[in-house]
Amino acid sequence: MATTSKLPLAVGLVWLCIAATAAHAQSPAPGGLRFPEQLREQVDLLVDPFLETGRGVGMVVGVVKGDRTWVFGYGSVARGSARTPDGNTVFEIGSATKTFSGILTAALIQEGRMDLTQPIERYLPPGVKVPSRDGRKITVTDLVTHSSGLPYHATNGDEKNPHGRFAGYTPEQLYRFLGSFKLDRSPGTRYDYSNVGAGLVSHAAALVTHKTFEAMVKERITGPLGMNDTAIALAPELQARKAQGYDADLNPVLGEEIGTLEGAGALRSTANDMLTYLKANLGLVKTPCGPAMALSHNPLFTVNDFLRVGIFWHVLKDGAVFHSGATTGFHSFQGFSPADKAGVVVLSNCMNAPAAELIGLYTLGFACGRPCPPVKLDMPVTLAPAALDSCVGEFRTGSGDLFVVSREGSRLVISKAGCKAVVLYPKSPTEFDQRAATGTIAFHRDAQGKATGLTIQDNGKSVTAERLPGRSPPPAPTATVEGGQ
Repeated sequence: MATTSKLPLAVGLVWLCIAATAAHAQSPAPGGLRFPEQLREQVDLLVDPFLETGRGVGMVVGVVKGDRTWVFGYGSVARGSARTPDGNTVFEIGSATKTFSGILTAALIQEGRMDLTQPIERYLPPGVKVPSRDGRKITVTDLVTHSSGLPYHATNGDEKNPHGRFAGYTPEQLYRFLGSFKLDRSPGTRYDYSNVGAGLVSHAAALVTHKTFEAMVKERITGPLGMNDTAIALAPELQARKAQGYDADLNPVLGEEIGTLEGAGALRSTANDMLTYLKANLGLVKTPCGPAMALSHNPLFTVNDFLRVGIFWHVLKDGAVFHSGATTGFHSFQGFSPADKAGVVVLSNCMNAPAAELIGLYTLGFACGRPCPPVKLDMPVTLAPAALDSCVGEFRTGSGDLFVVSREGSRLVISKAGCKAVVLYPKSPTEFDQRAATGTIAFHRDAQGKATGLTIQDNGKSVTAERLPGRSPPPAPTATVEGGQ
């Protein structure tokens, strides 16, 4: 559930670039690329750079085009293991779970049991207070389009829980958060990705049906489609097939749990099951939830000129539909083009933004007849301790946000005040990447080489912070994978 909040915008921009490349290309490659004959070759060119540069452990890429499917496995299910993941390997799919929530919500709308225009509080227990602003209440539409004004995460999770801050999160905790949160704008006015908002919708649907989210998924989606390897609670046989998850630094992590918010990102699945799911969304296989799937793809909110949002699905200008996902140890992408009857799923057992999205988008582009440009990744450089120390300090933006840069052994970590730290990977003495999120950080240095400020660049936007003089930073919080989807 750690998908970066700005990642859908970045995905849309990448897809536009692929489309533009296709529109101007005289030929995809010398002699022309052939699908599907060169599919494996093209996927290899996309995946190998991530694994060869230490940006992943194992991946599975699945492709559907019409009535044919392909599955390719890479790397290993765990570091030191000789077993390569395949179509039956179980991965956490993170926020891709939201699309299941969207289909369930769409089904209840079609049955007249929920209404997009109604305030969400209508479906919650009496007395539960949901924030509002300027007389405008949060509706179901606001929540499924990420325009409610609710934050990325609820603020009352347990940061020390090894299974994630929301493991064991109860309805009462959710209600307390809602009752205390103050909106800074009217609902329905701006897209701002919200995990807690998505979890609230699935919780409301569970109350309406008197069933758990997992039971609804099995009854309406995975059961009829025969997706027997998709679940939240894994039976021993599925647990034995689950890949080990790793953070962006390739440290093993425990499985993530999110309690009452499970509809926002708790499902586990396989590439084979997710290909079945994509085929159903493409209308290539018949299922009772087919009409609800179609409804969930319909755009309800316009983010910008190239991106719209349906019932949790993100819809691009040319009609392509996608959603990605991440947990503390996994990363996923699912996308499809209805016009081309093509779809792609990428599952990775490493939380490394935006690997799954790039691989998924370029593979989907190739399946749709568009050129598949090579992925070029910068190799991290090694900096001397003195060069790292020169970046350590506290940096404040013009709006008052405080960023703390600290050194942990041979690496730098950065954290926003009150948040966990994220590891920085040097591309040069001044520029660093964040593998756990999109964006780069560039340090400004004086004549002596000491950092006097920094600039964070992300999706075409930049934020500059000036170093606070004469202050030593506090000890760094424990570095973690902290999504910005």
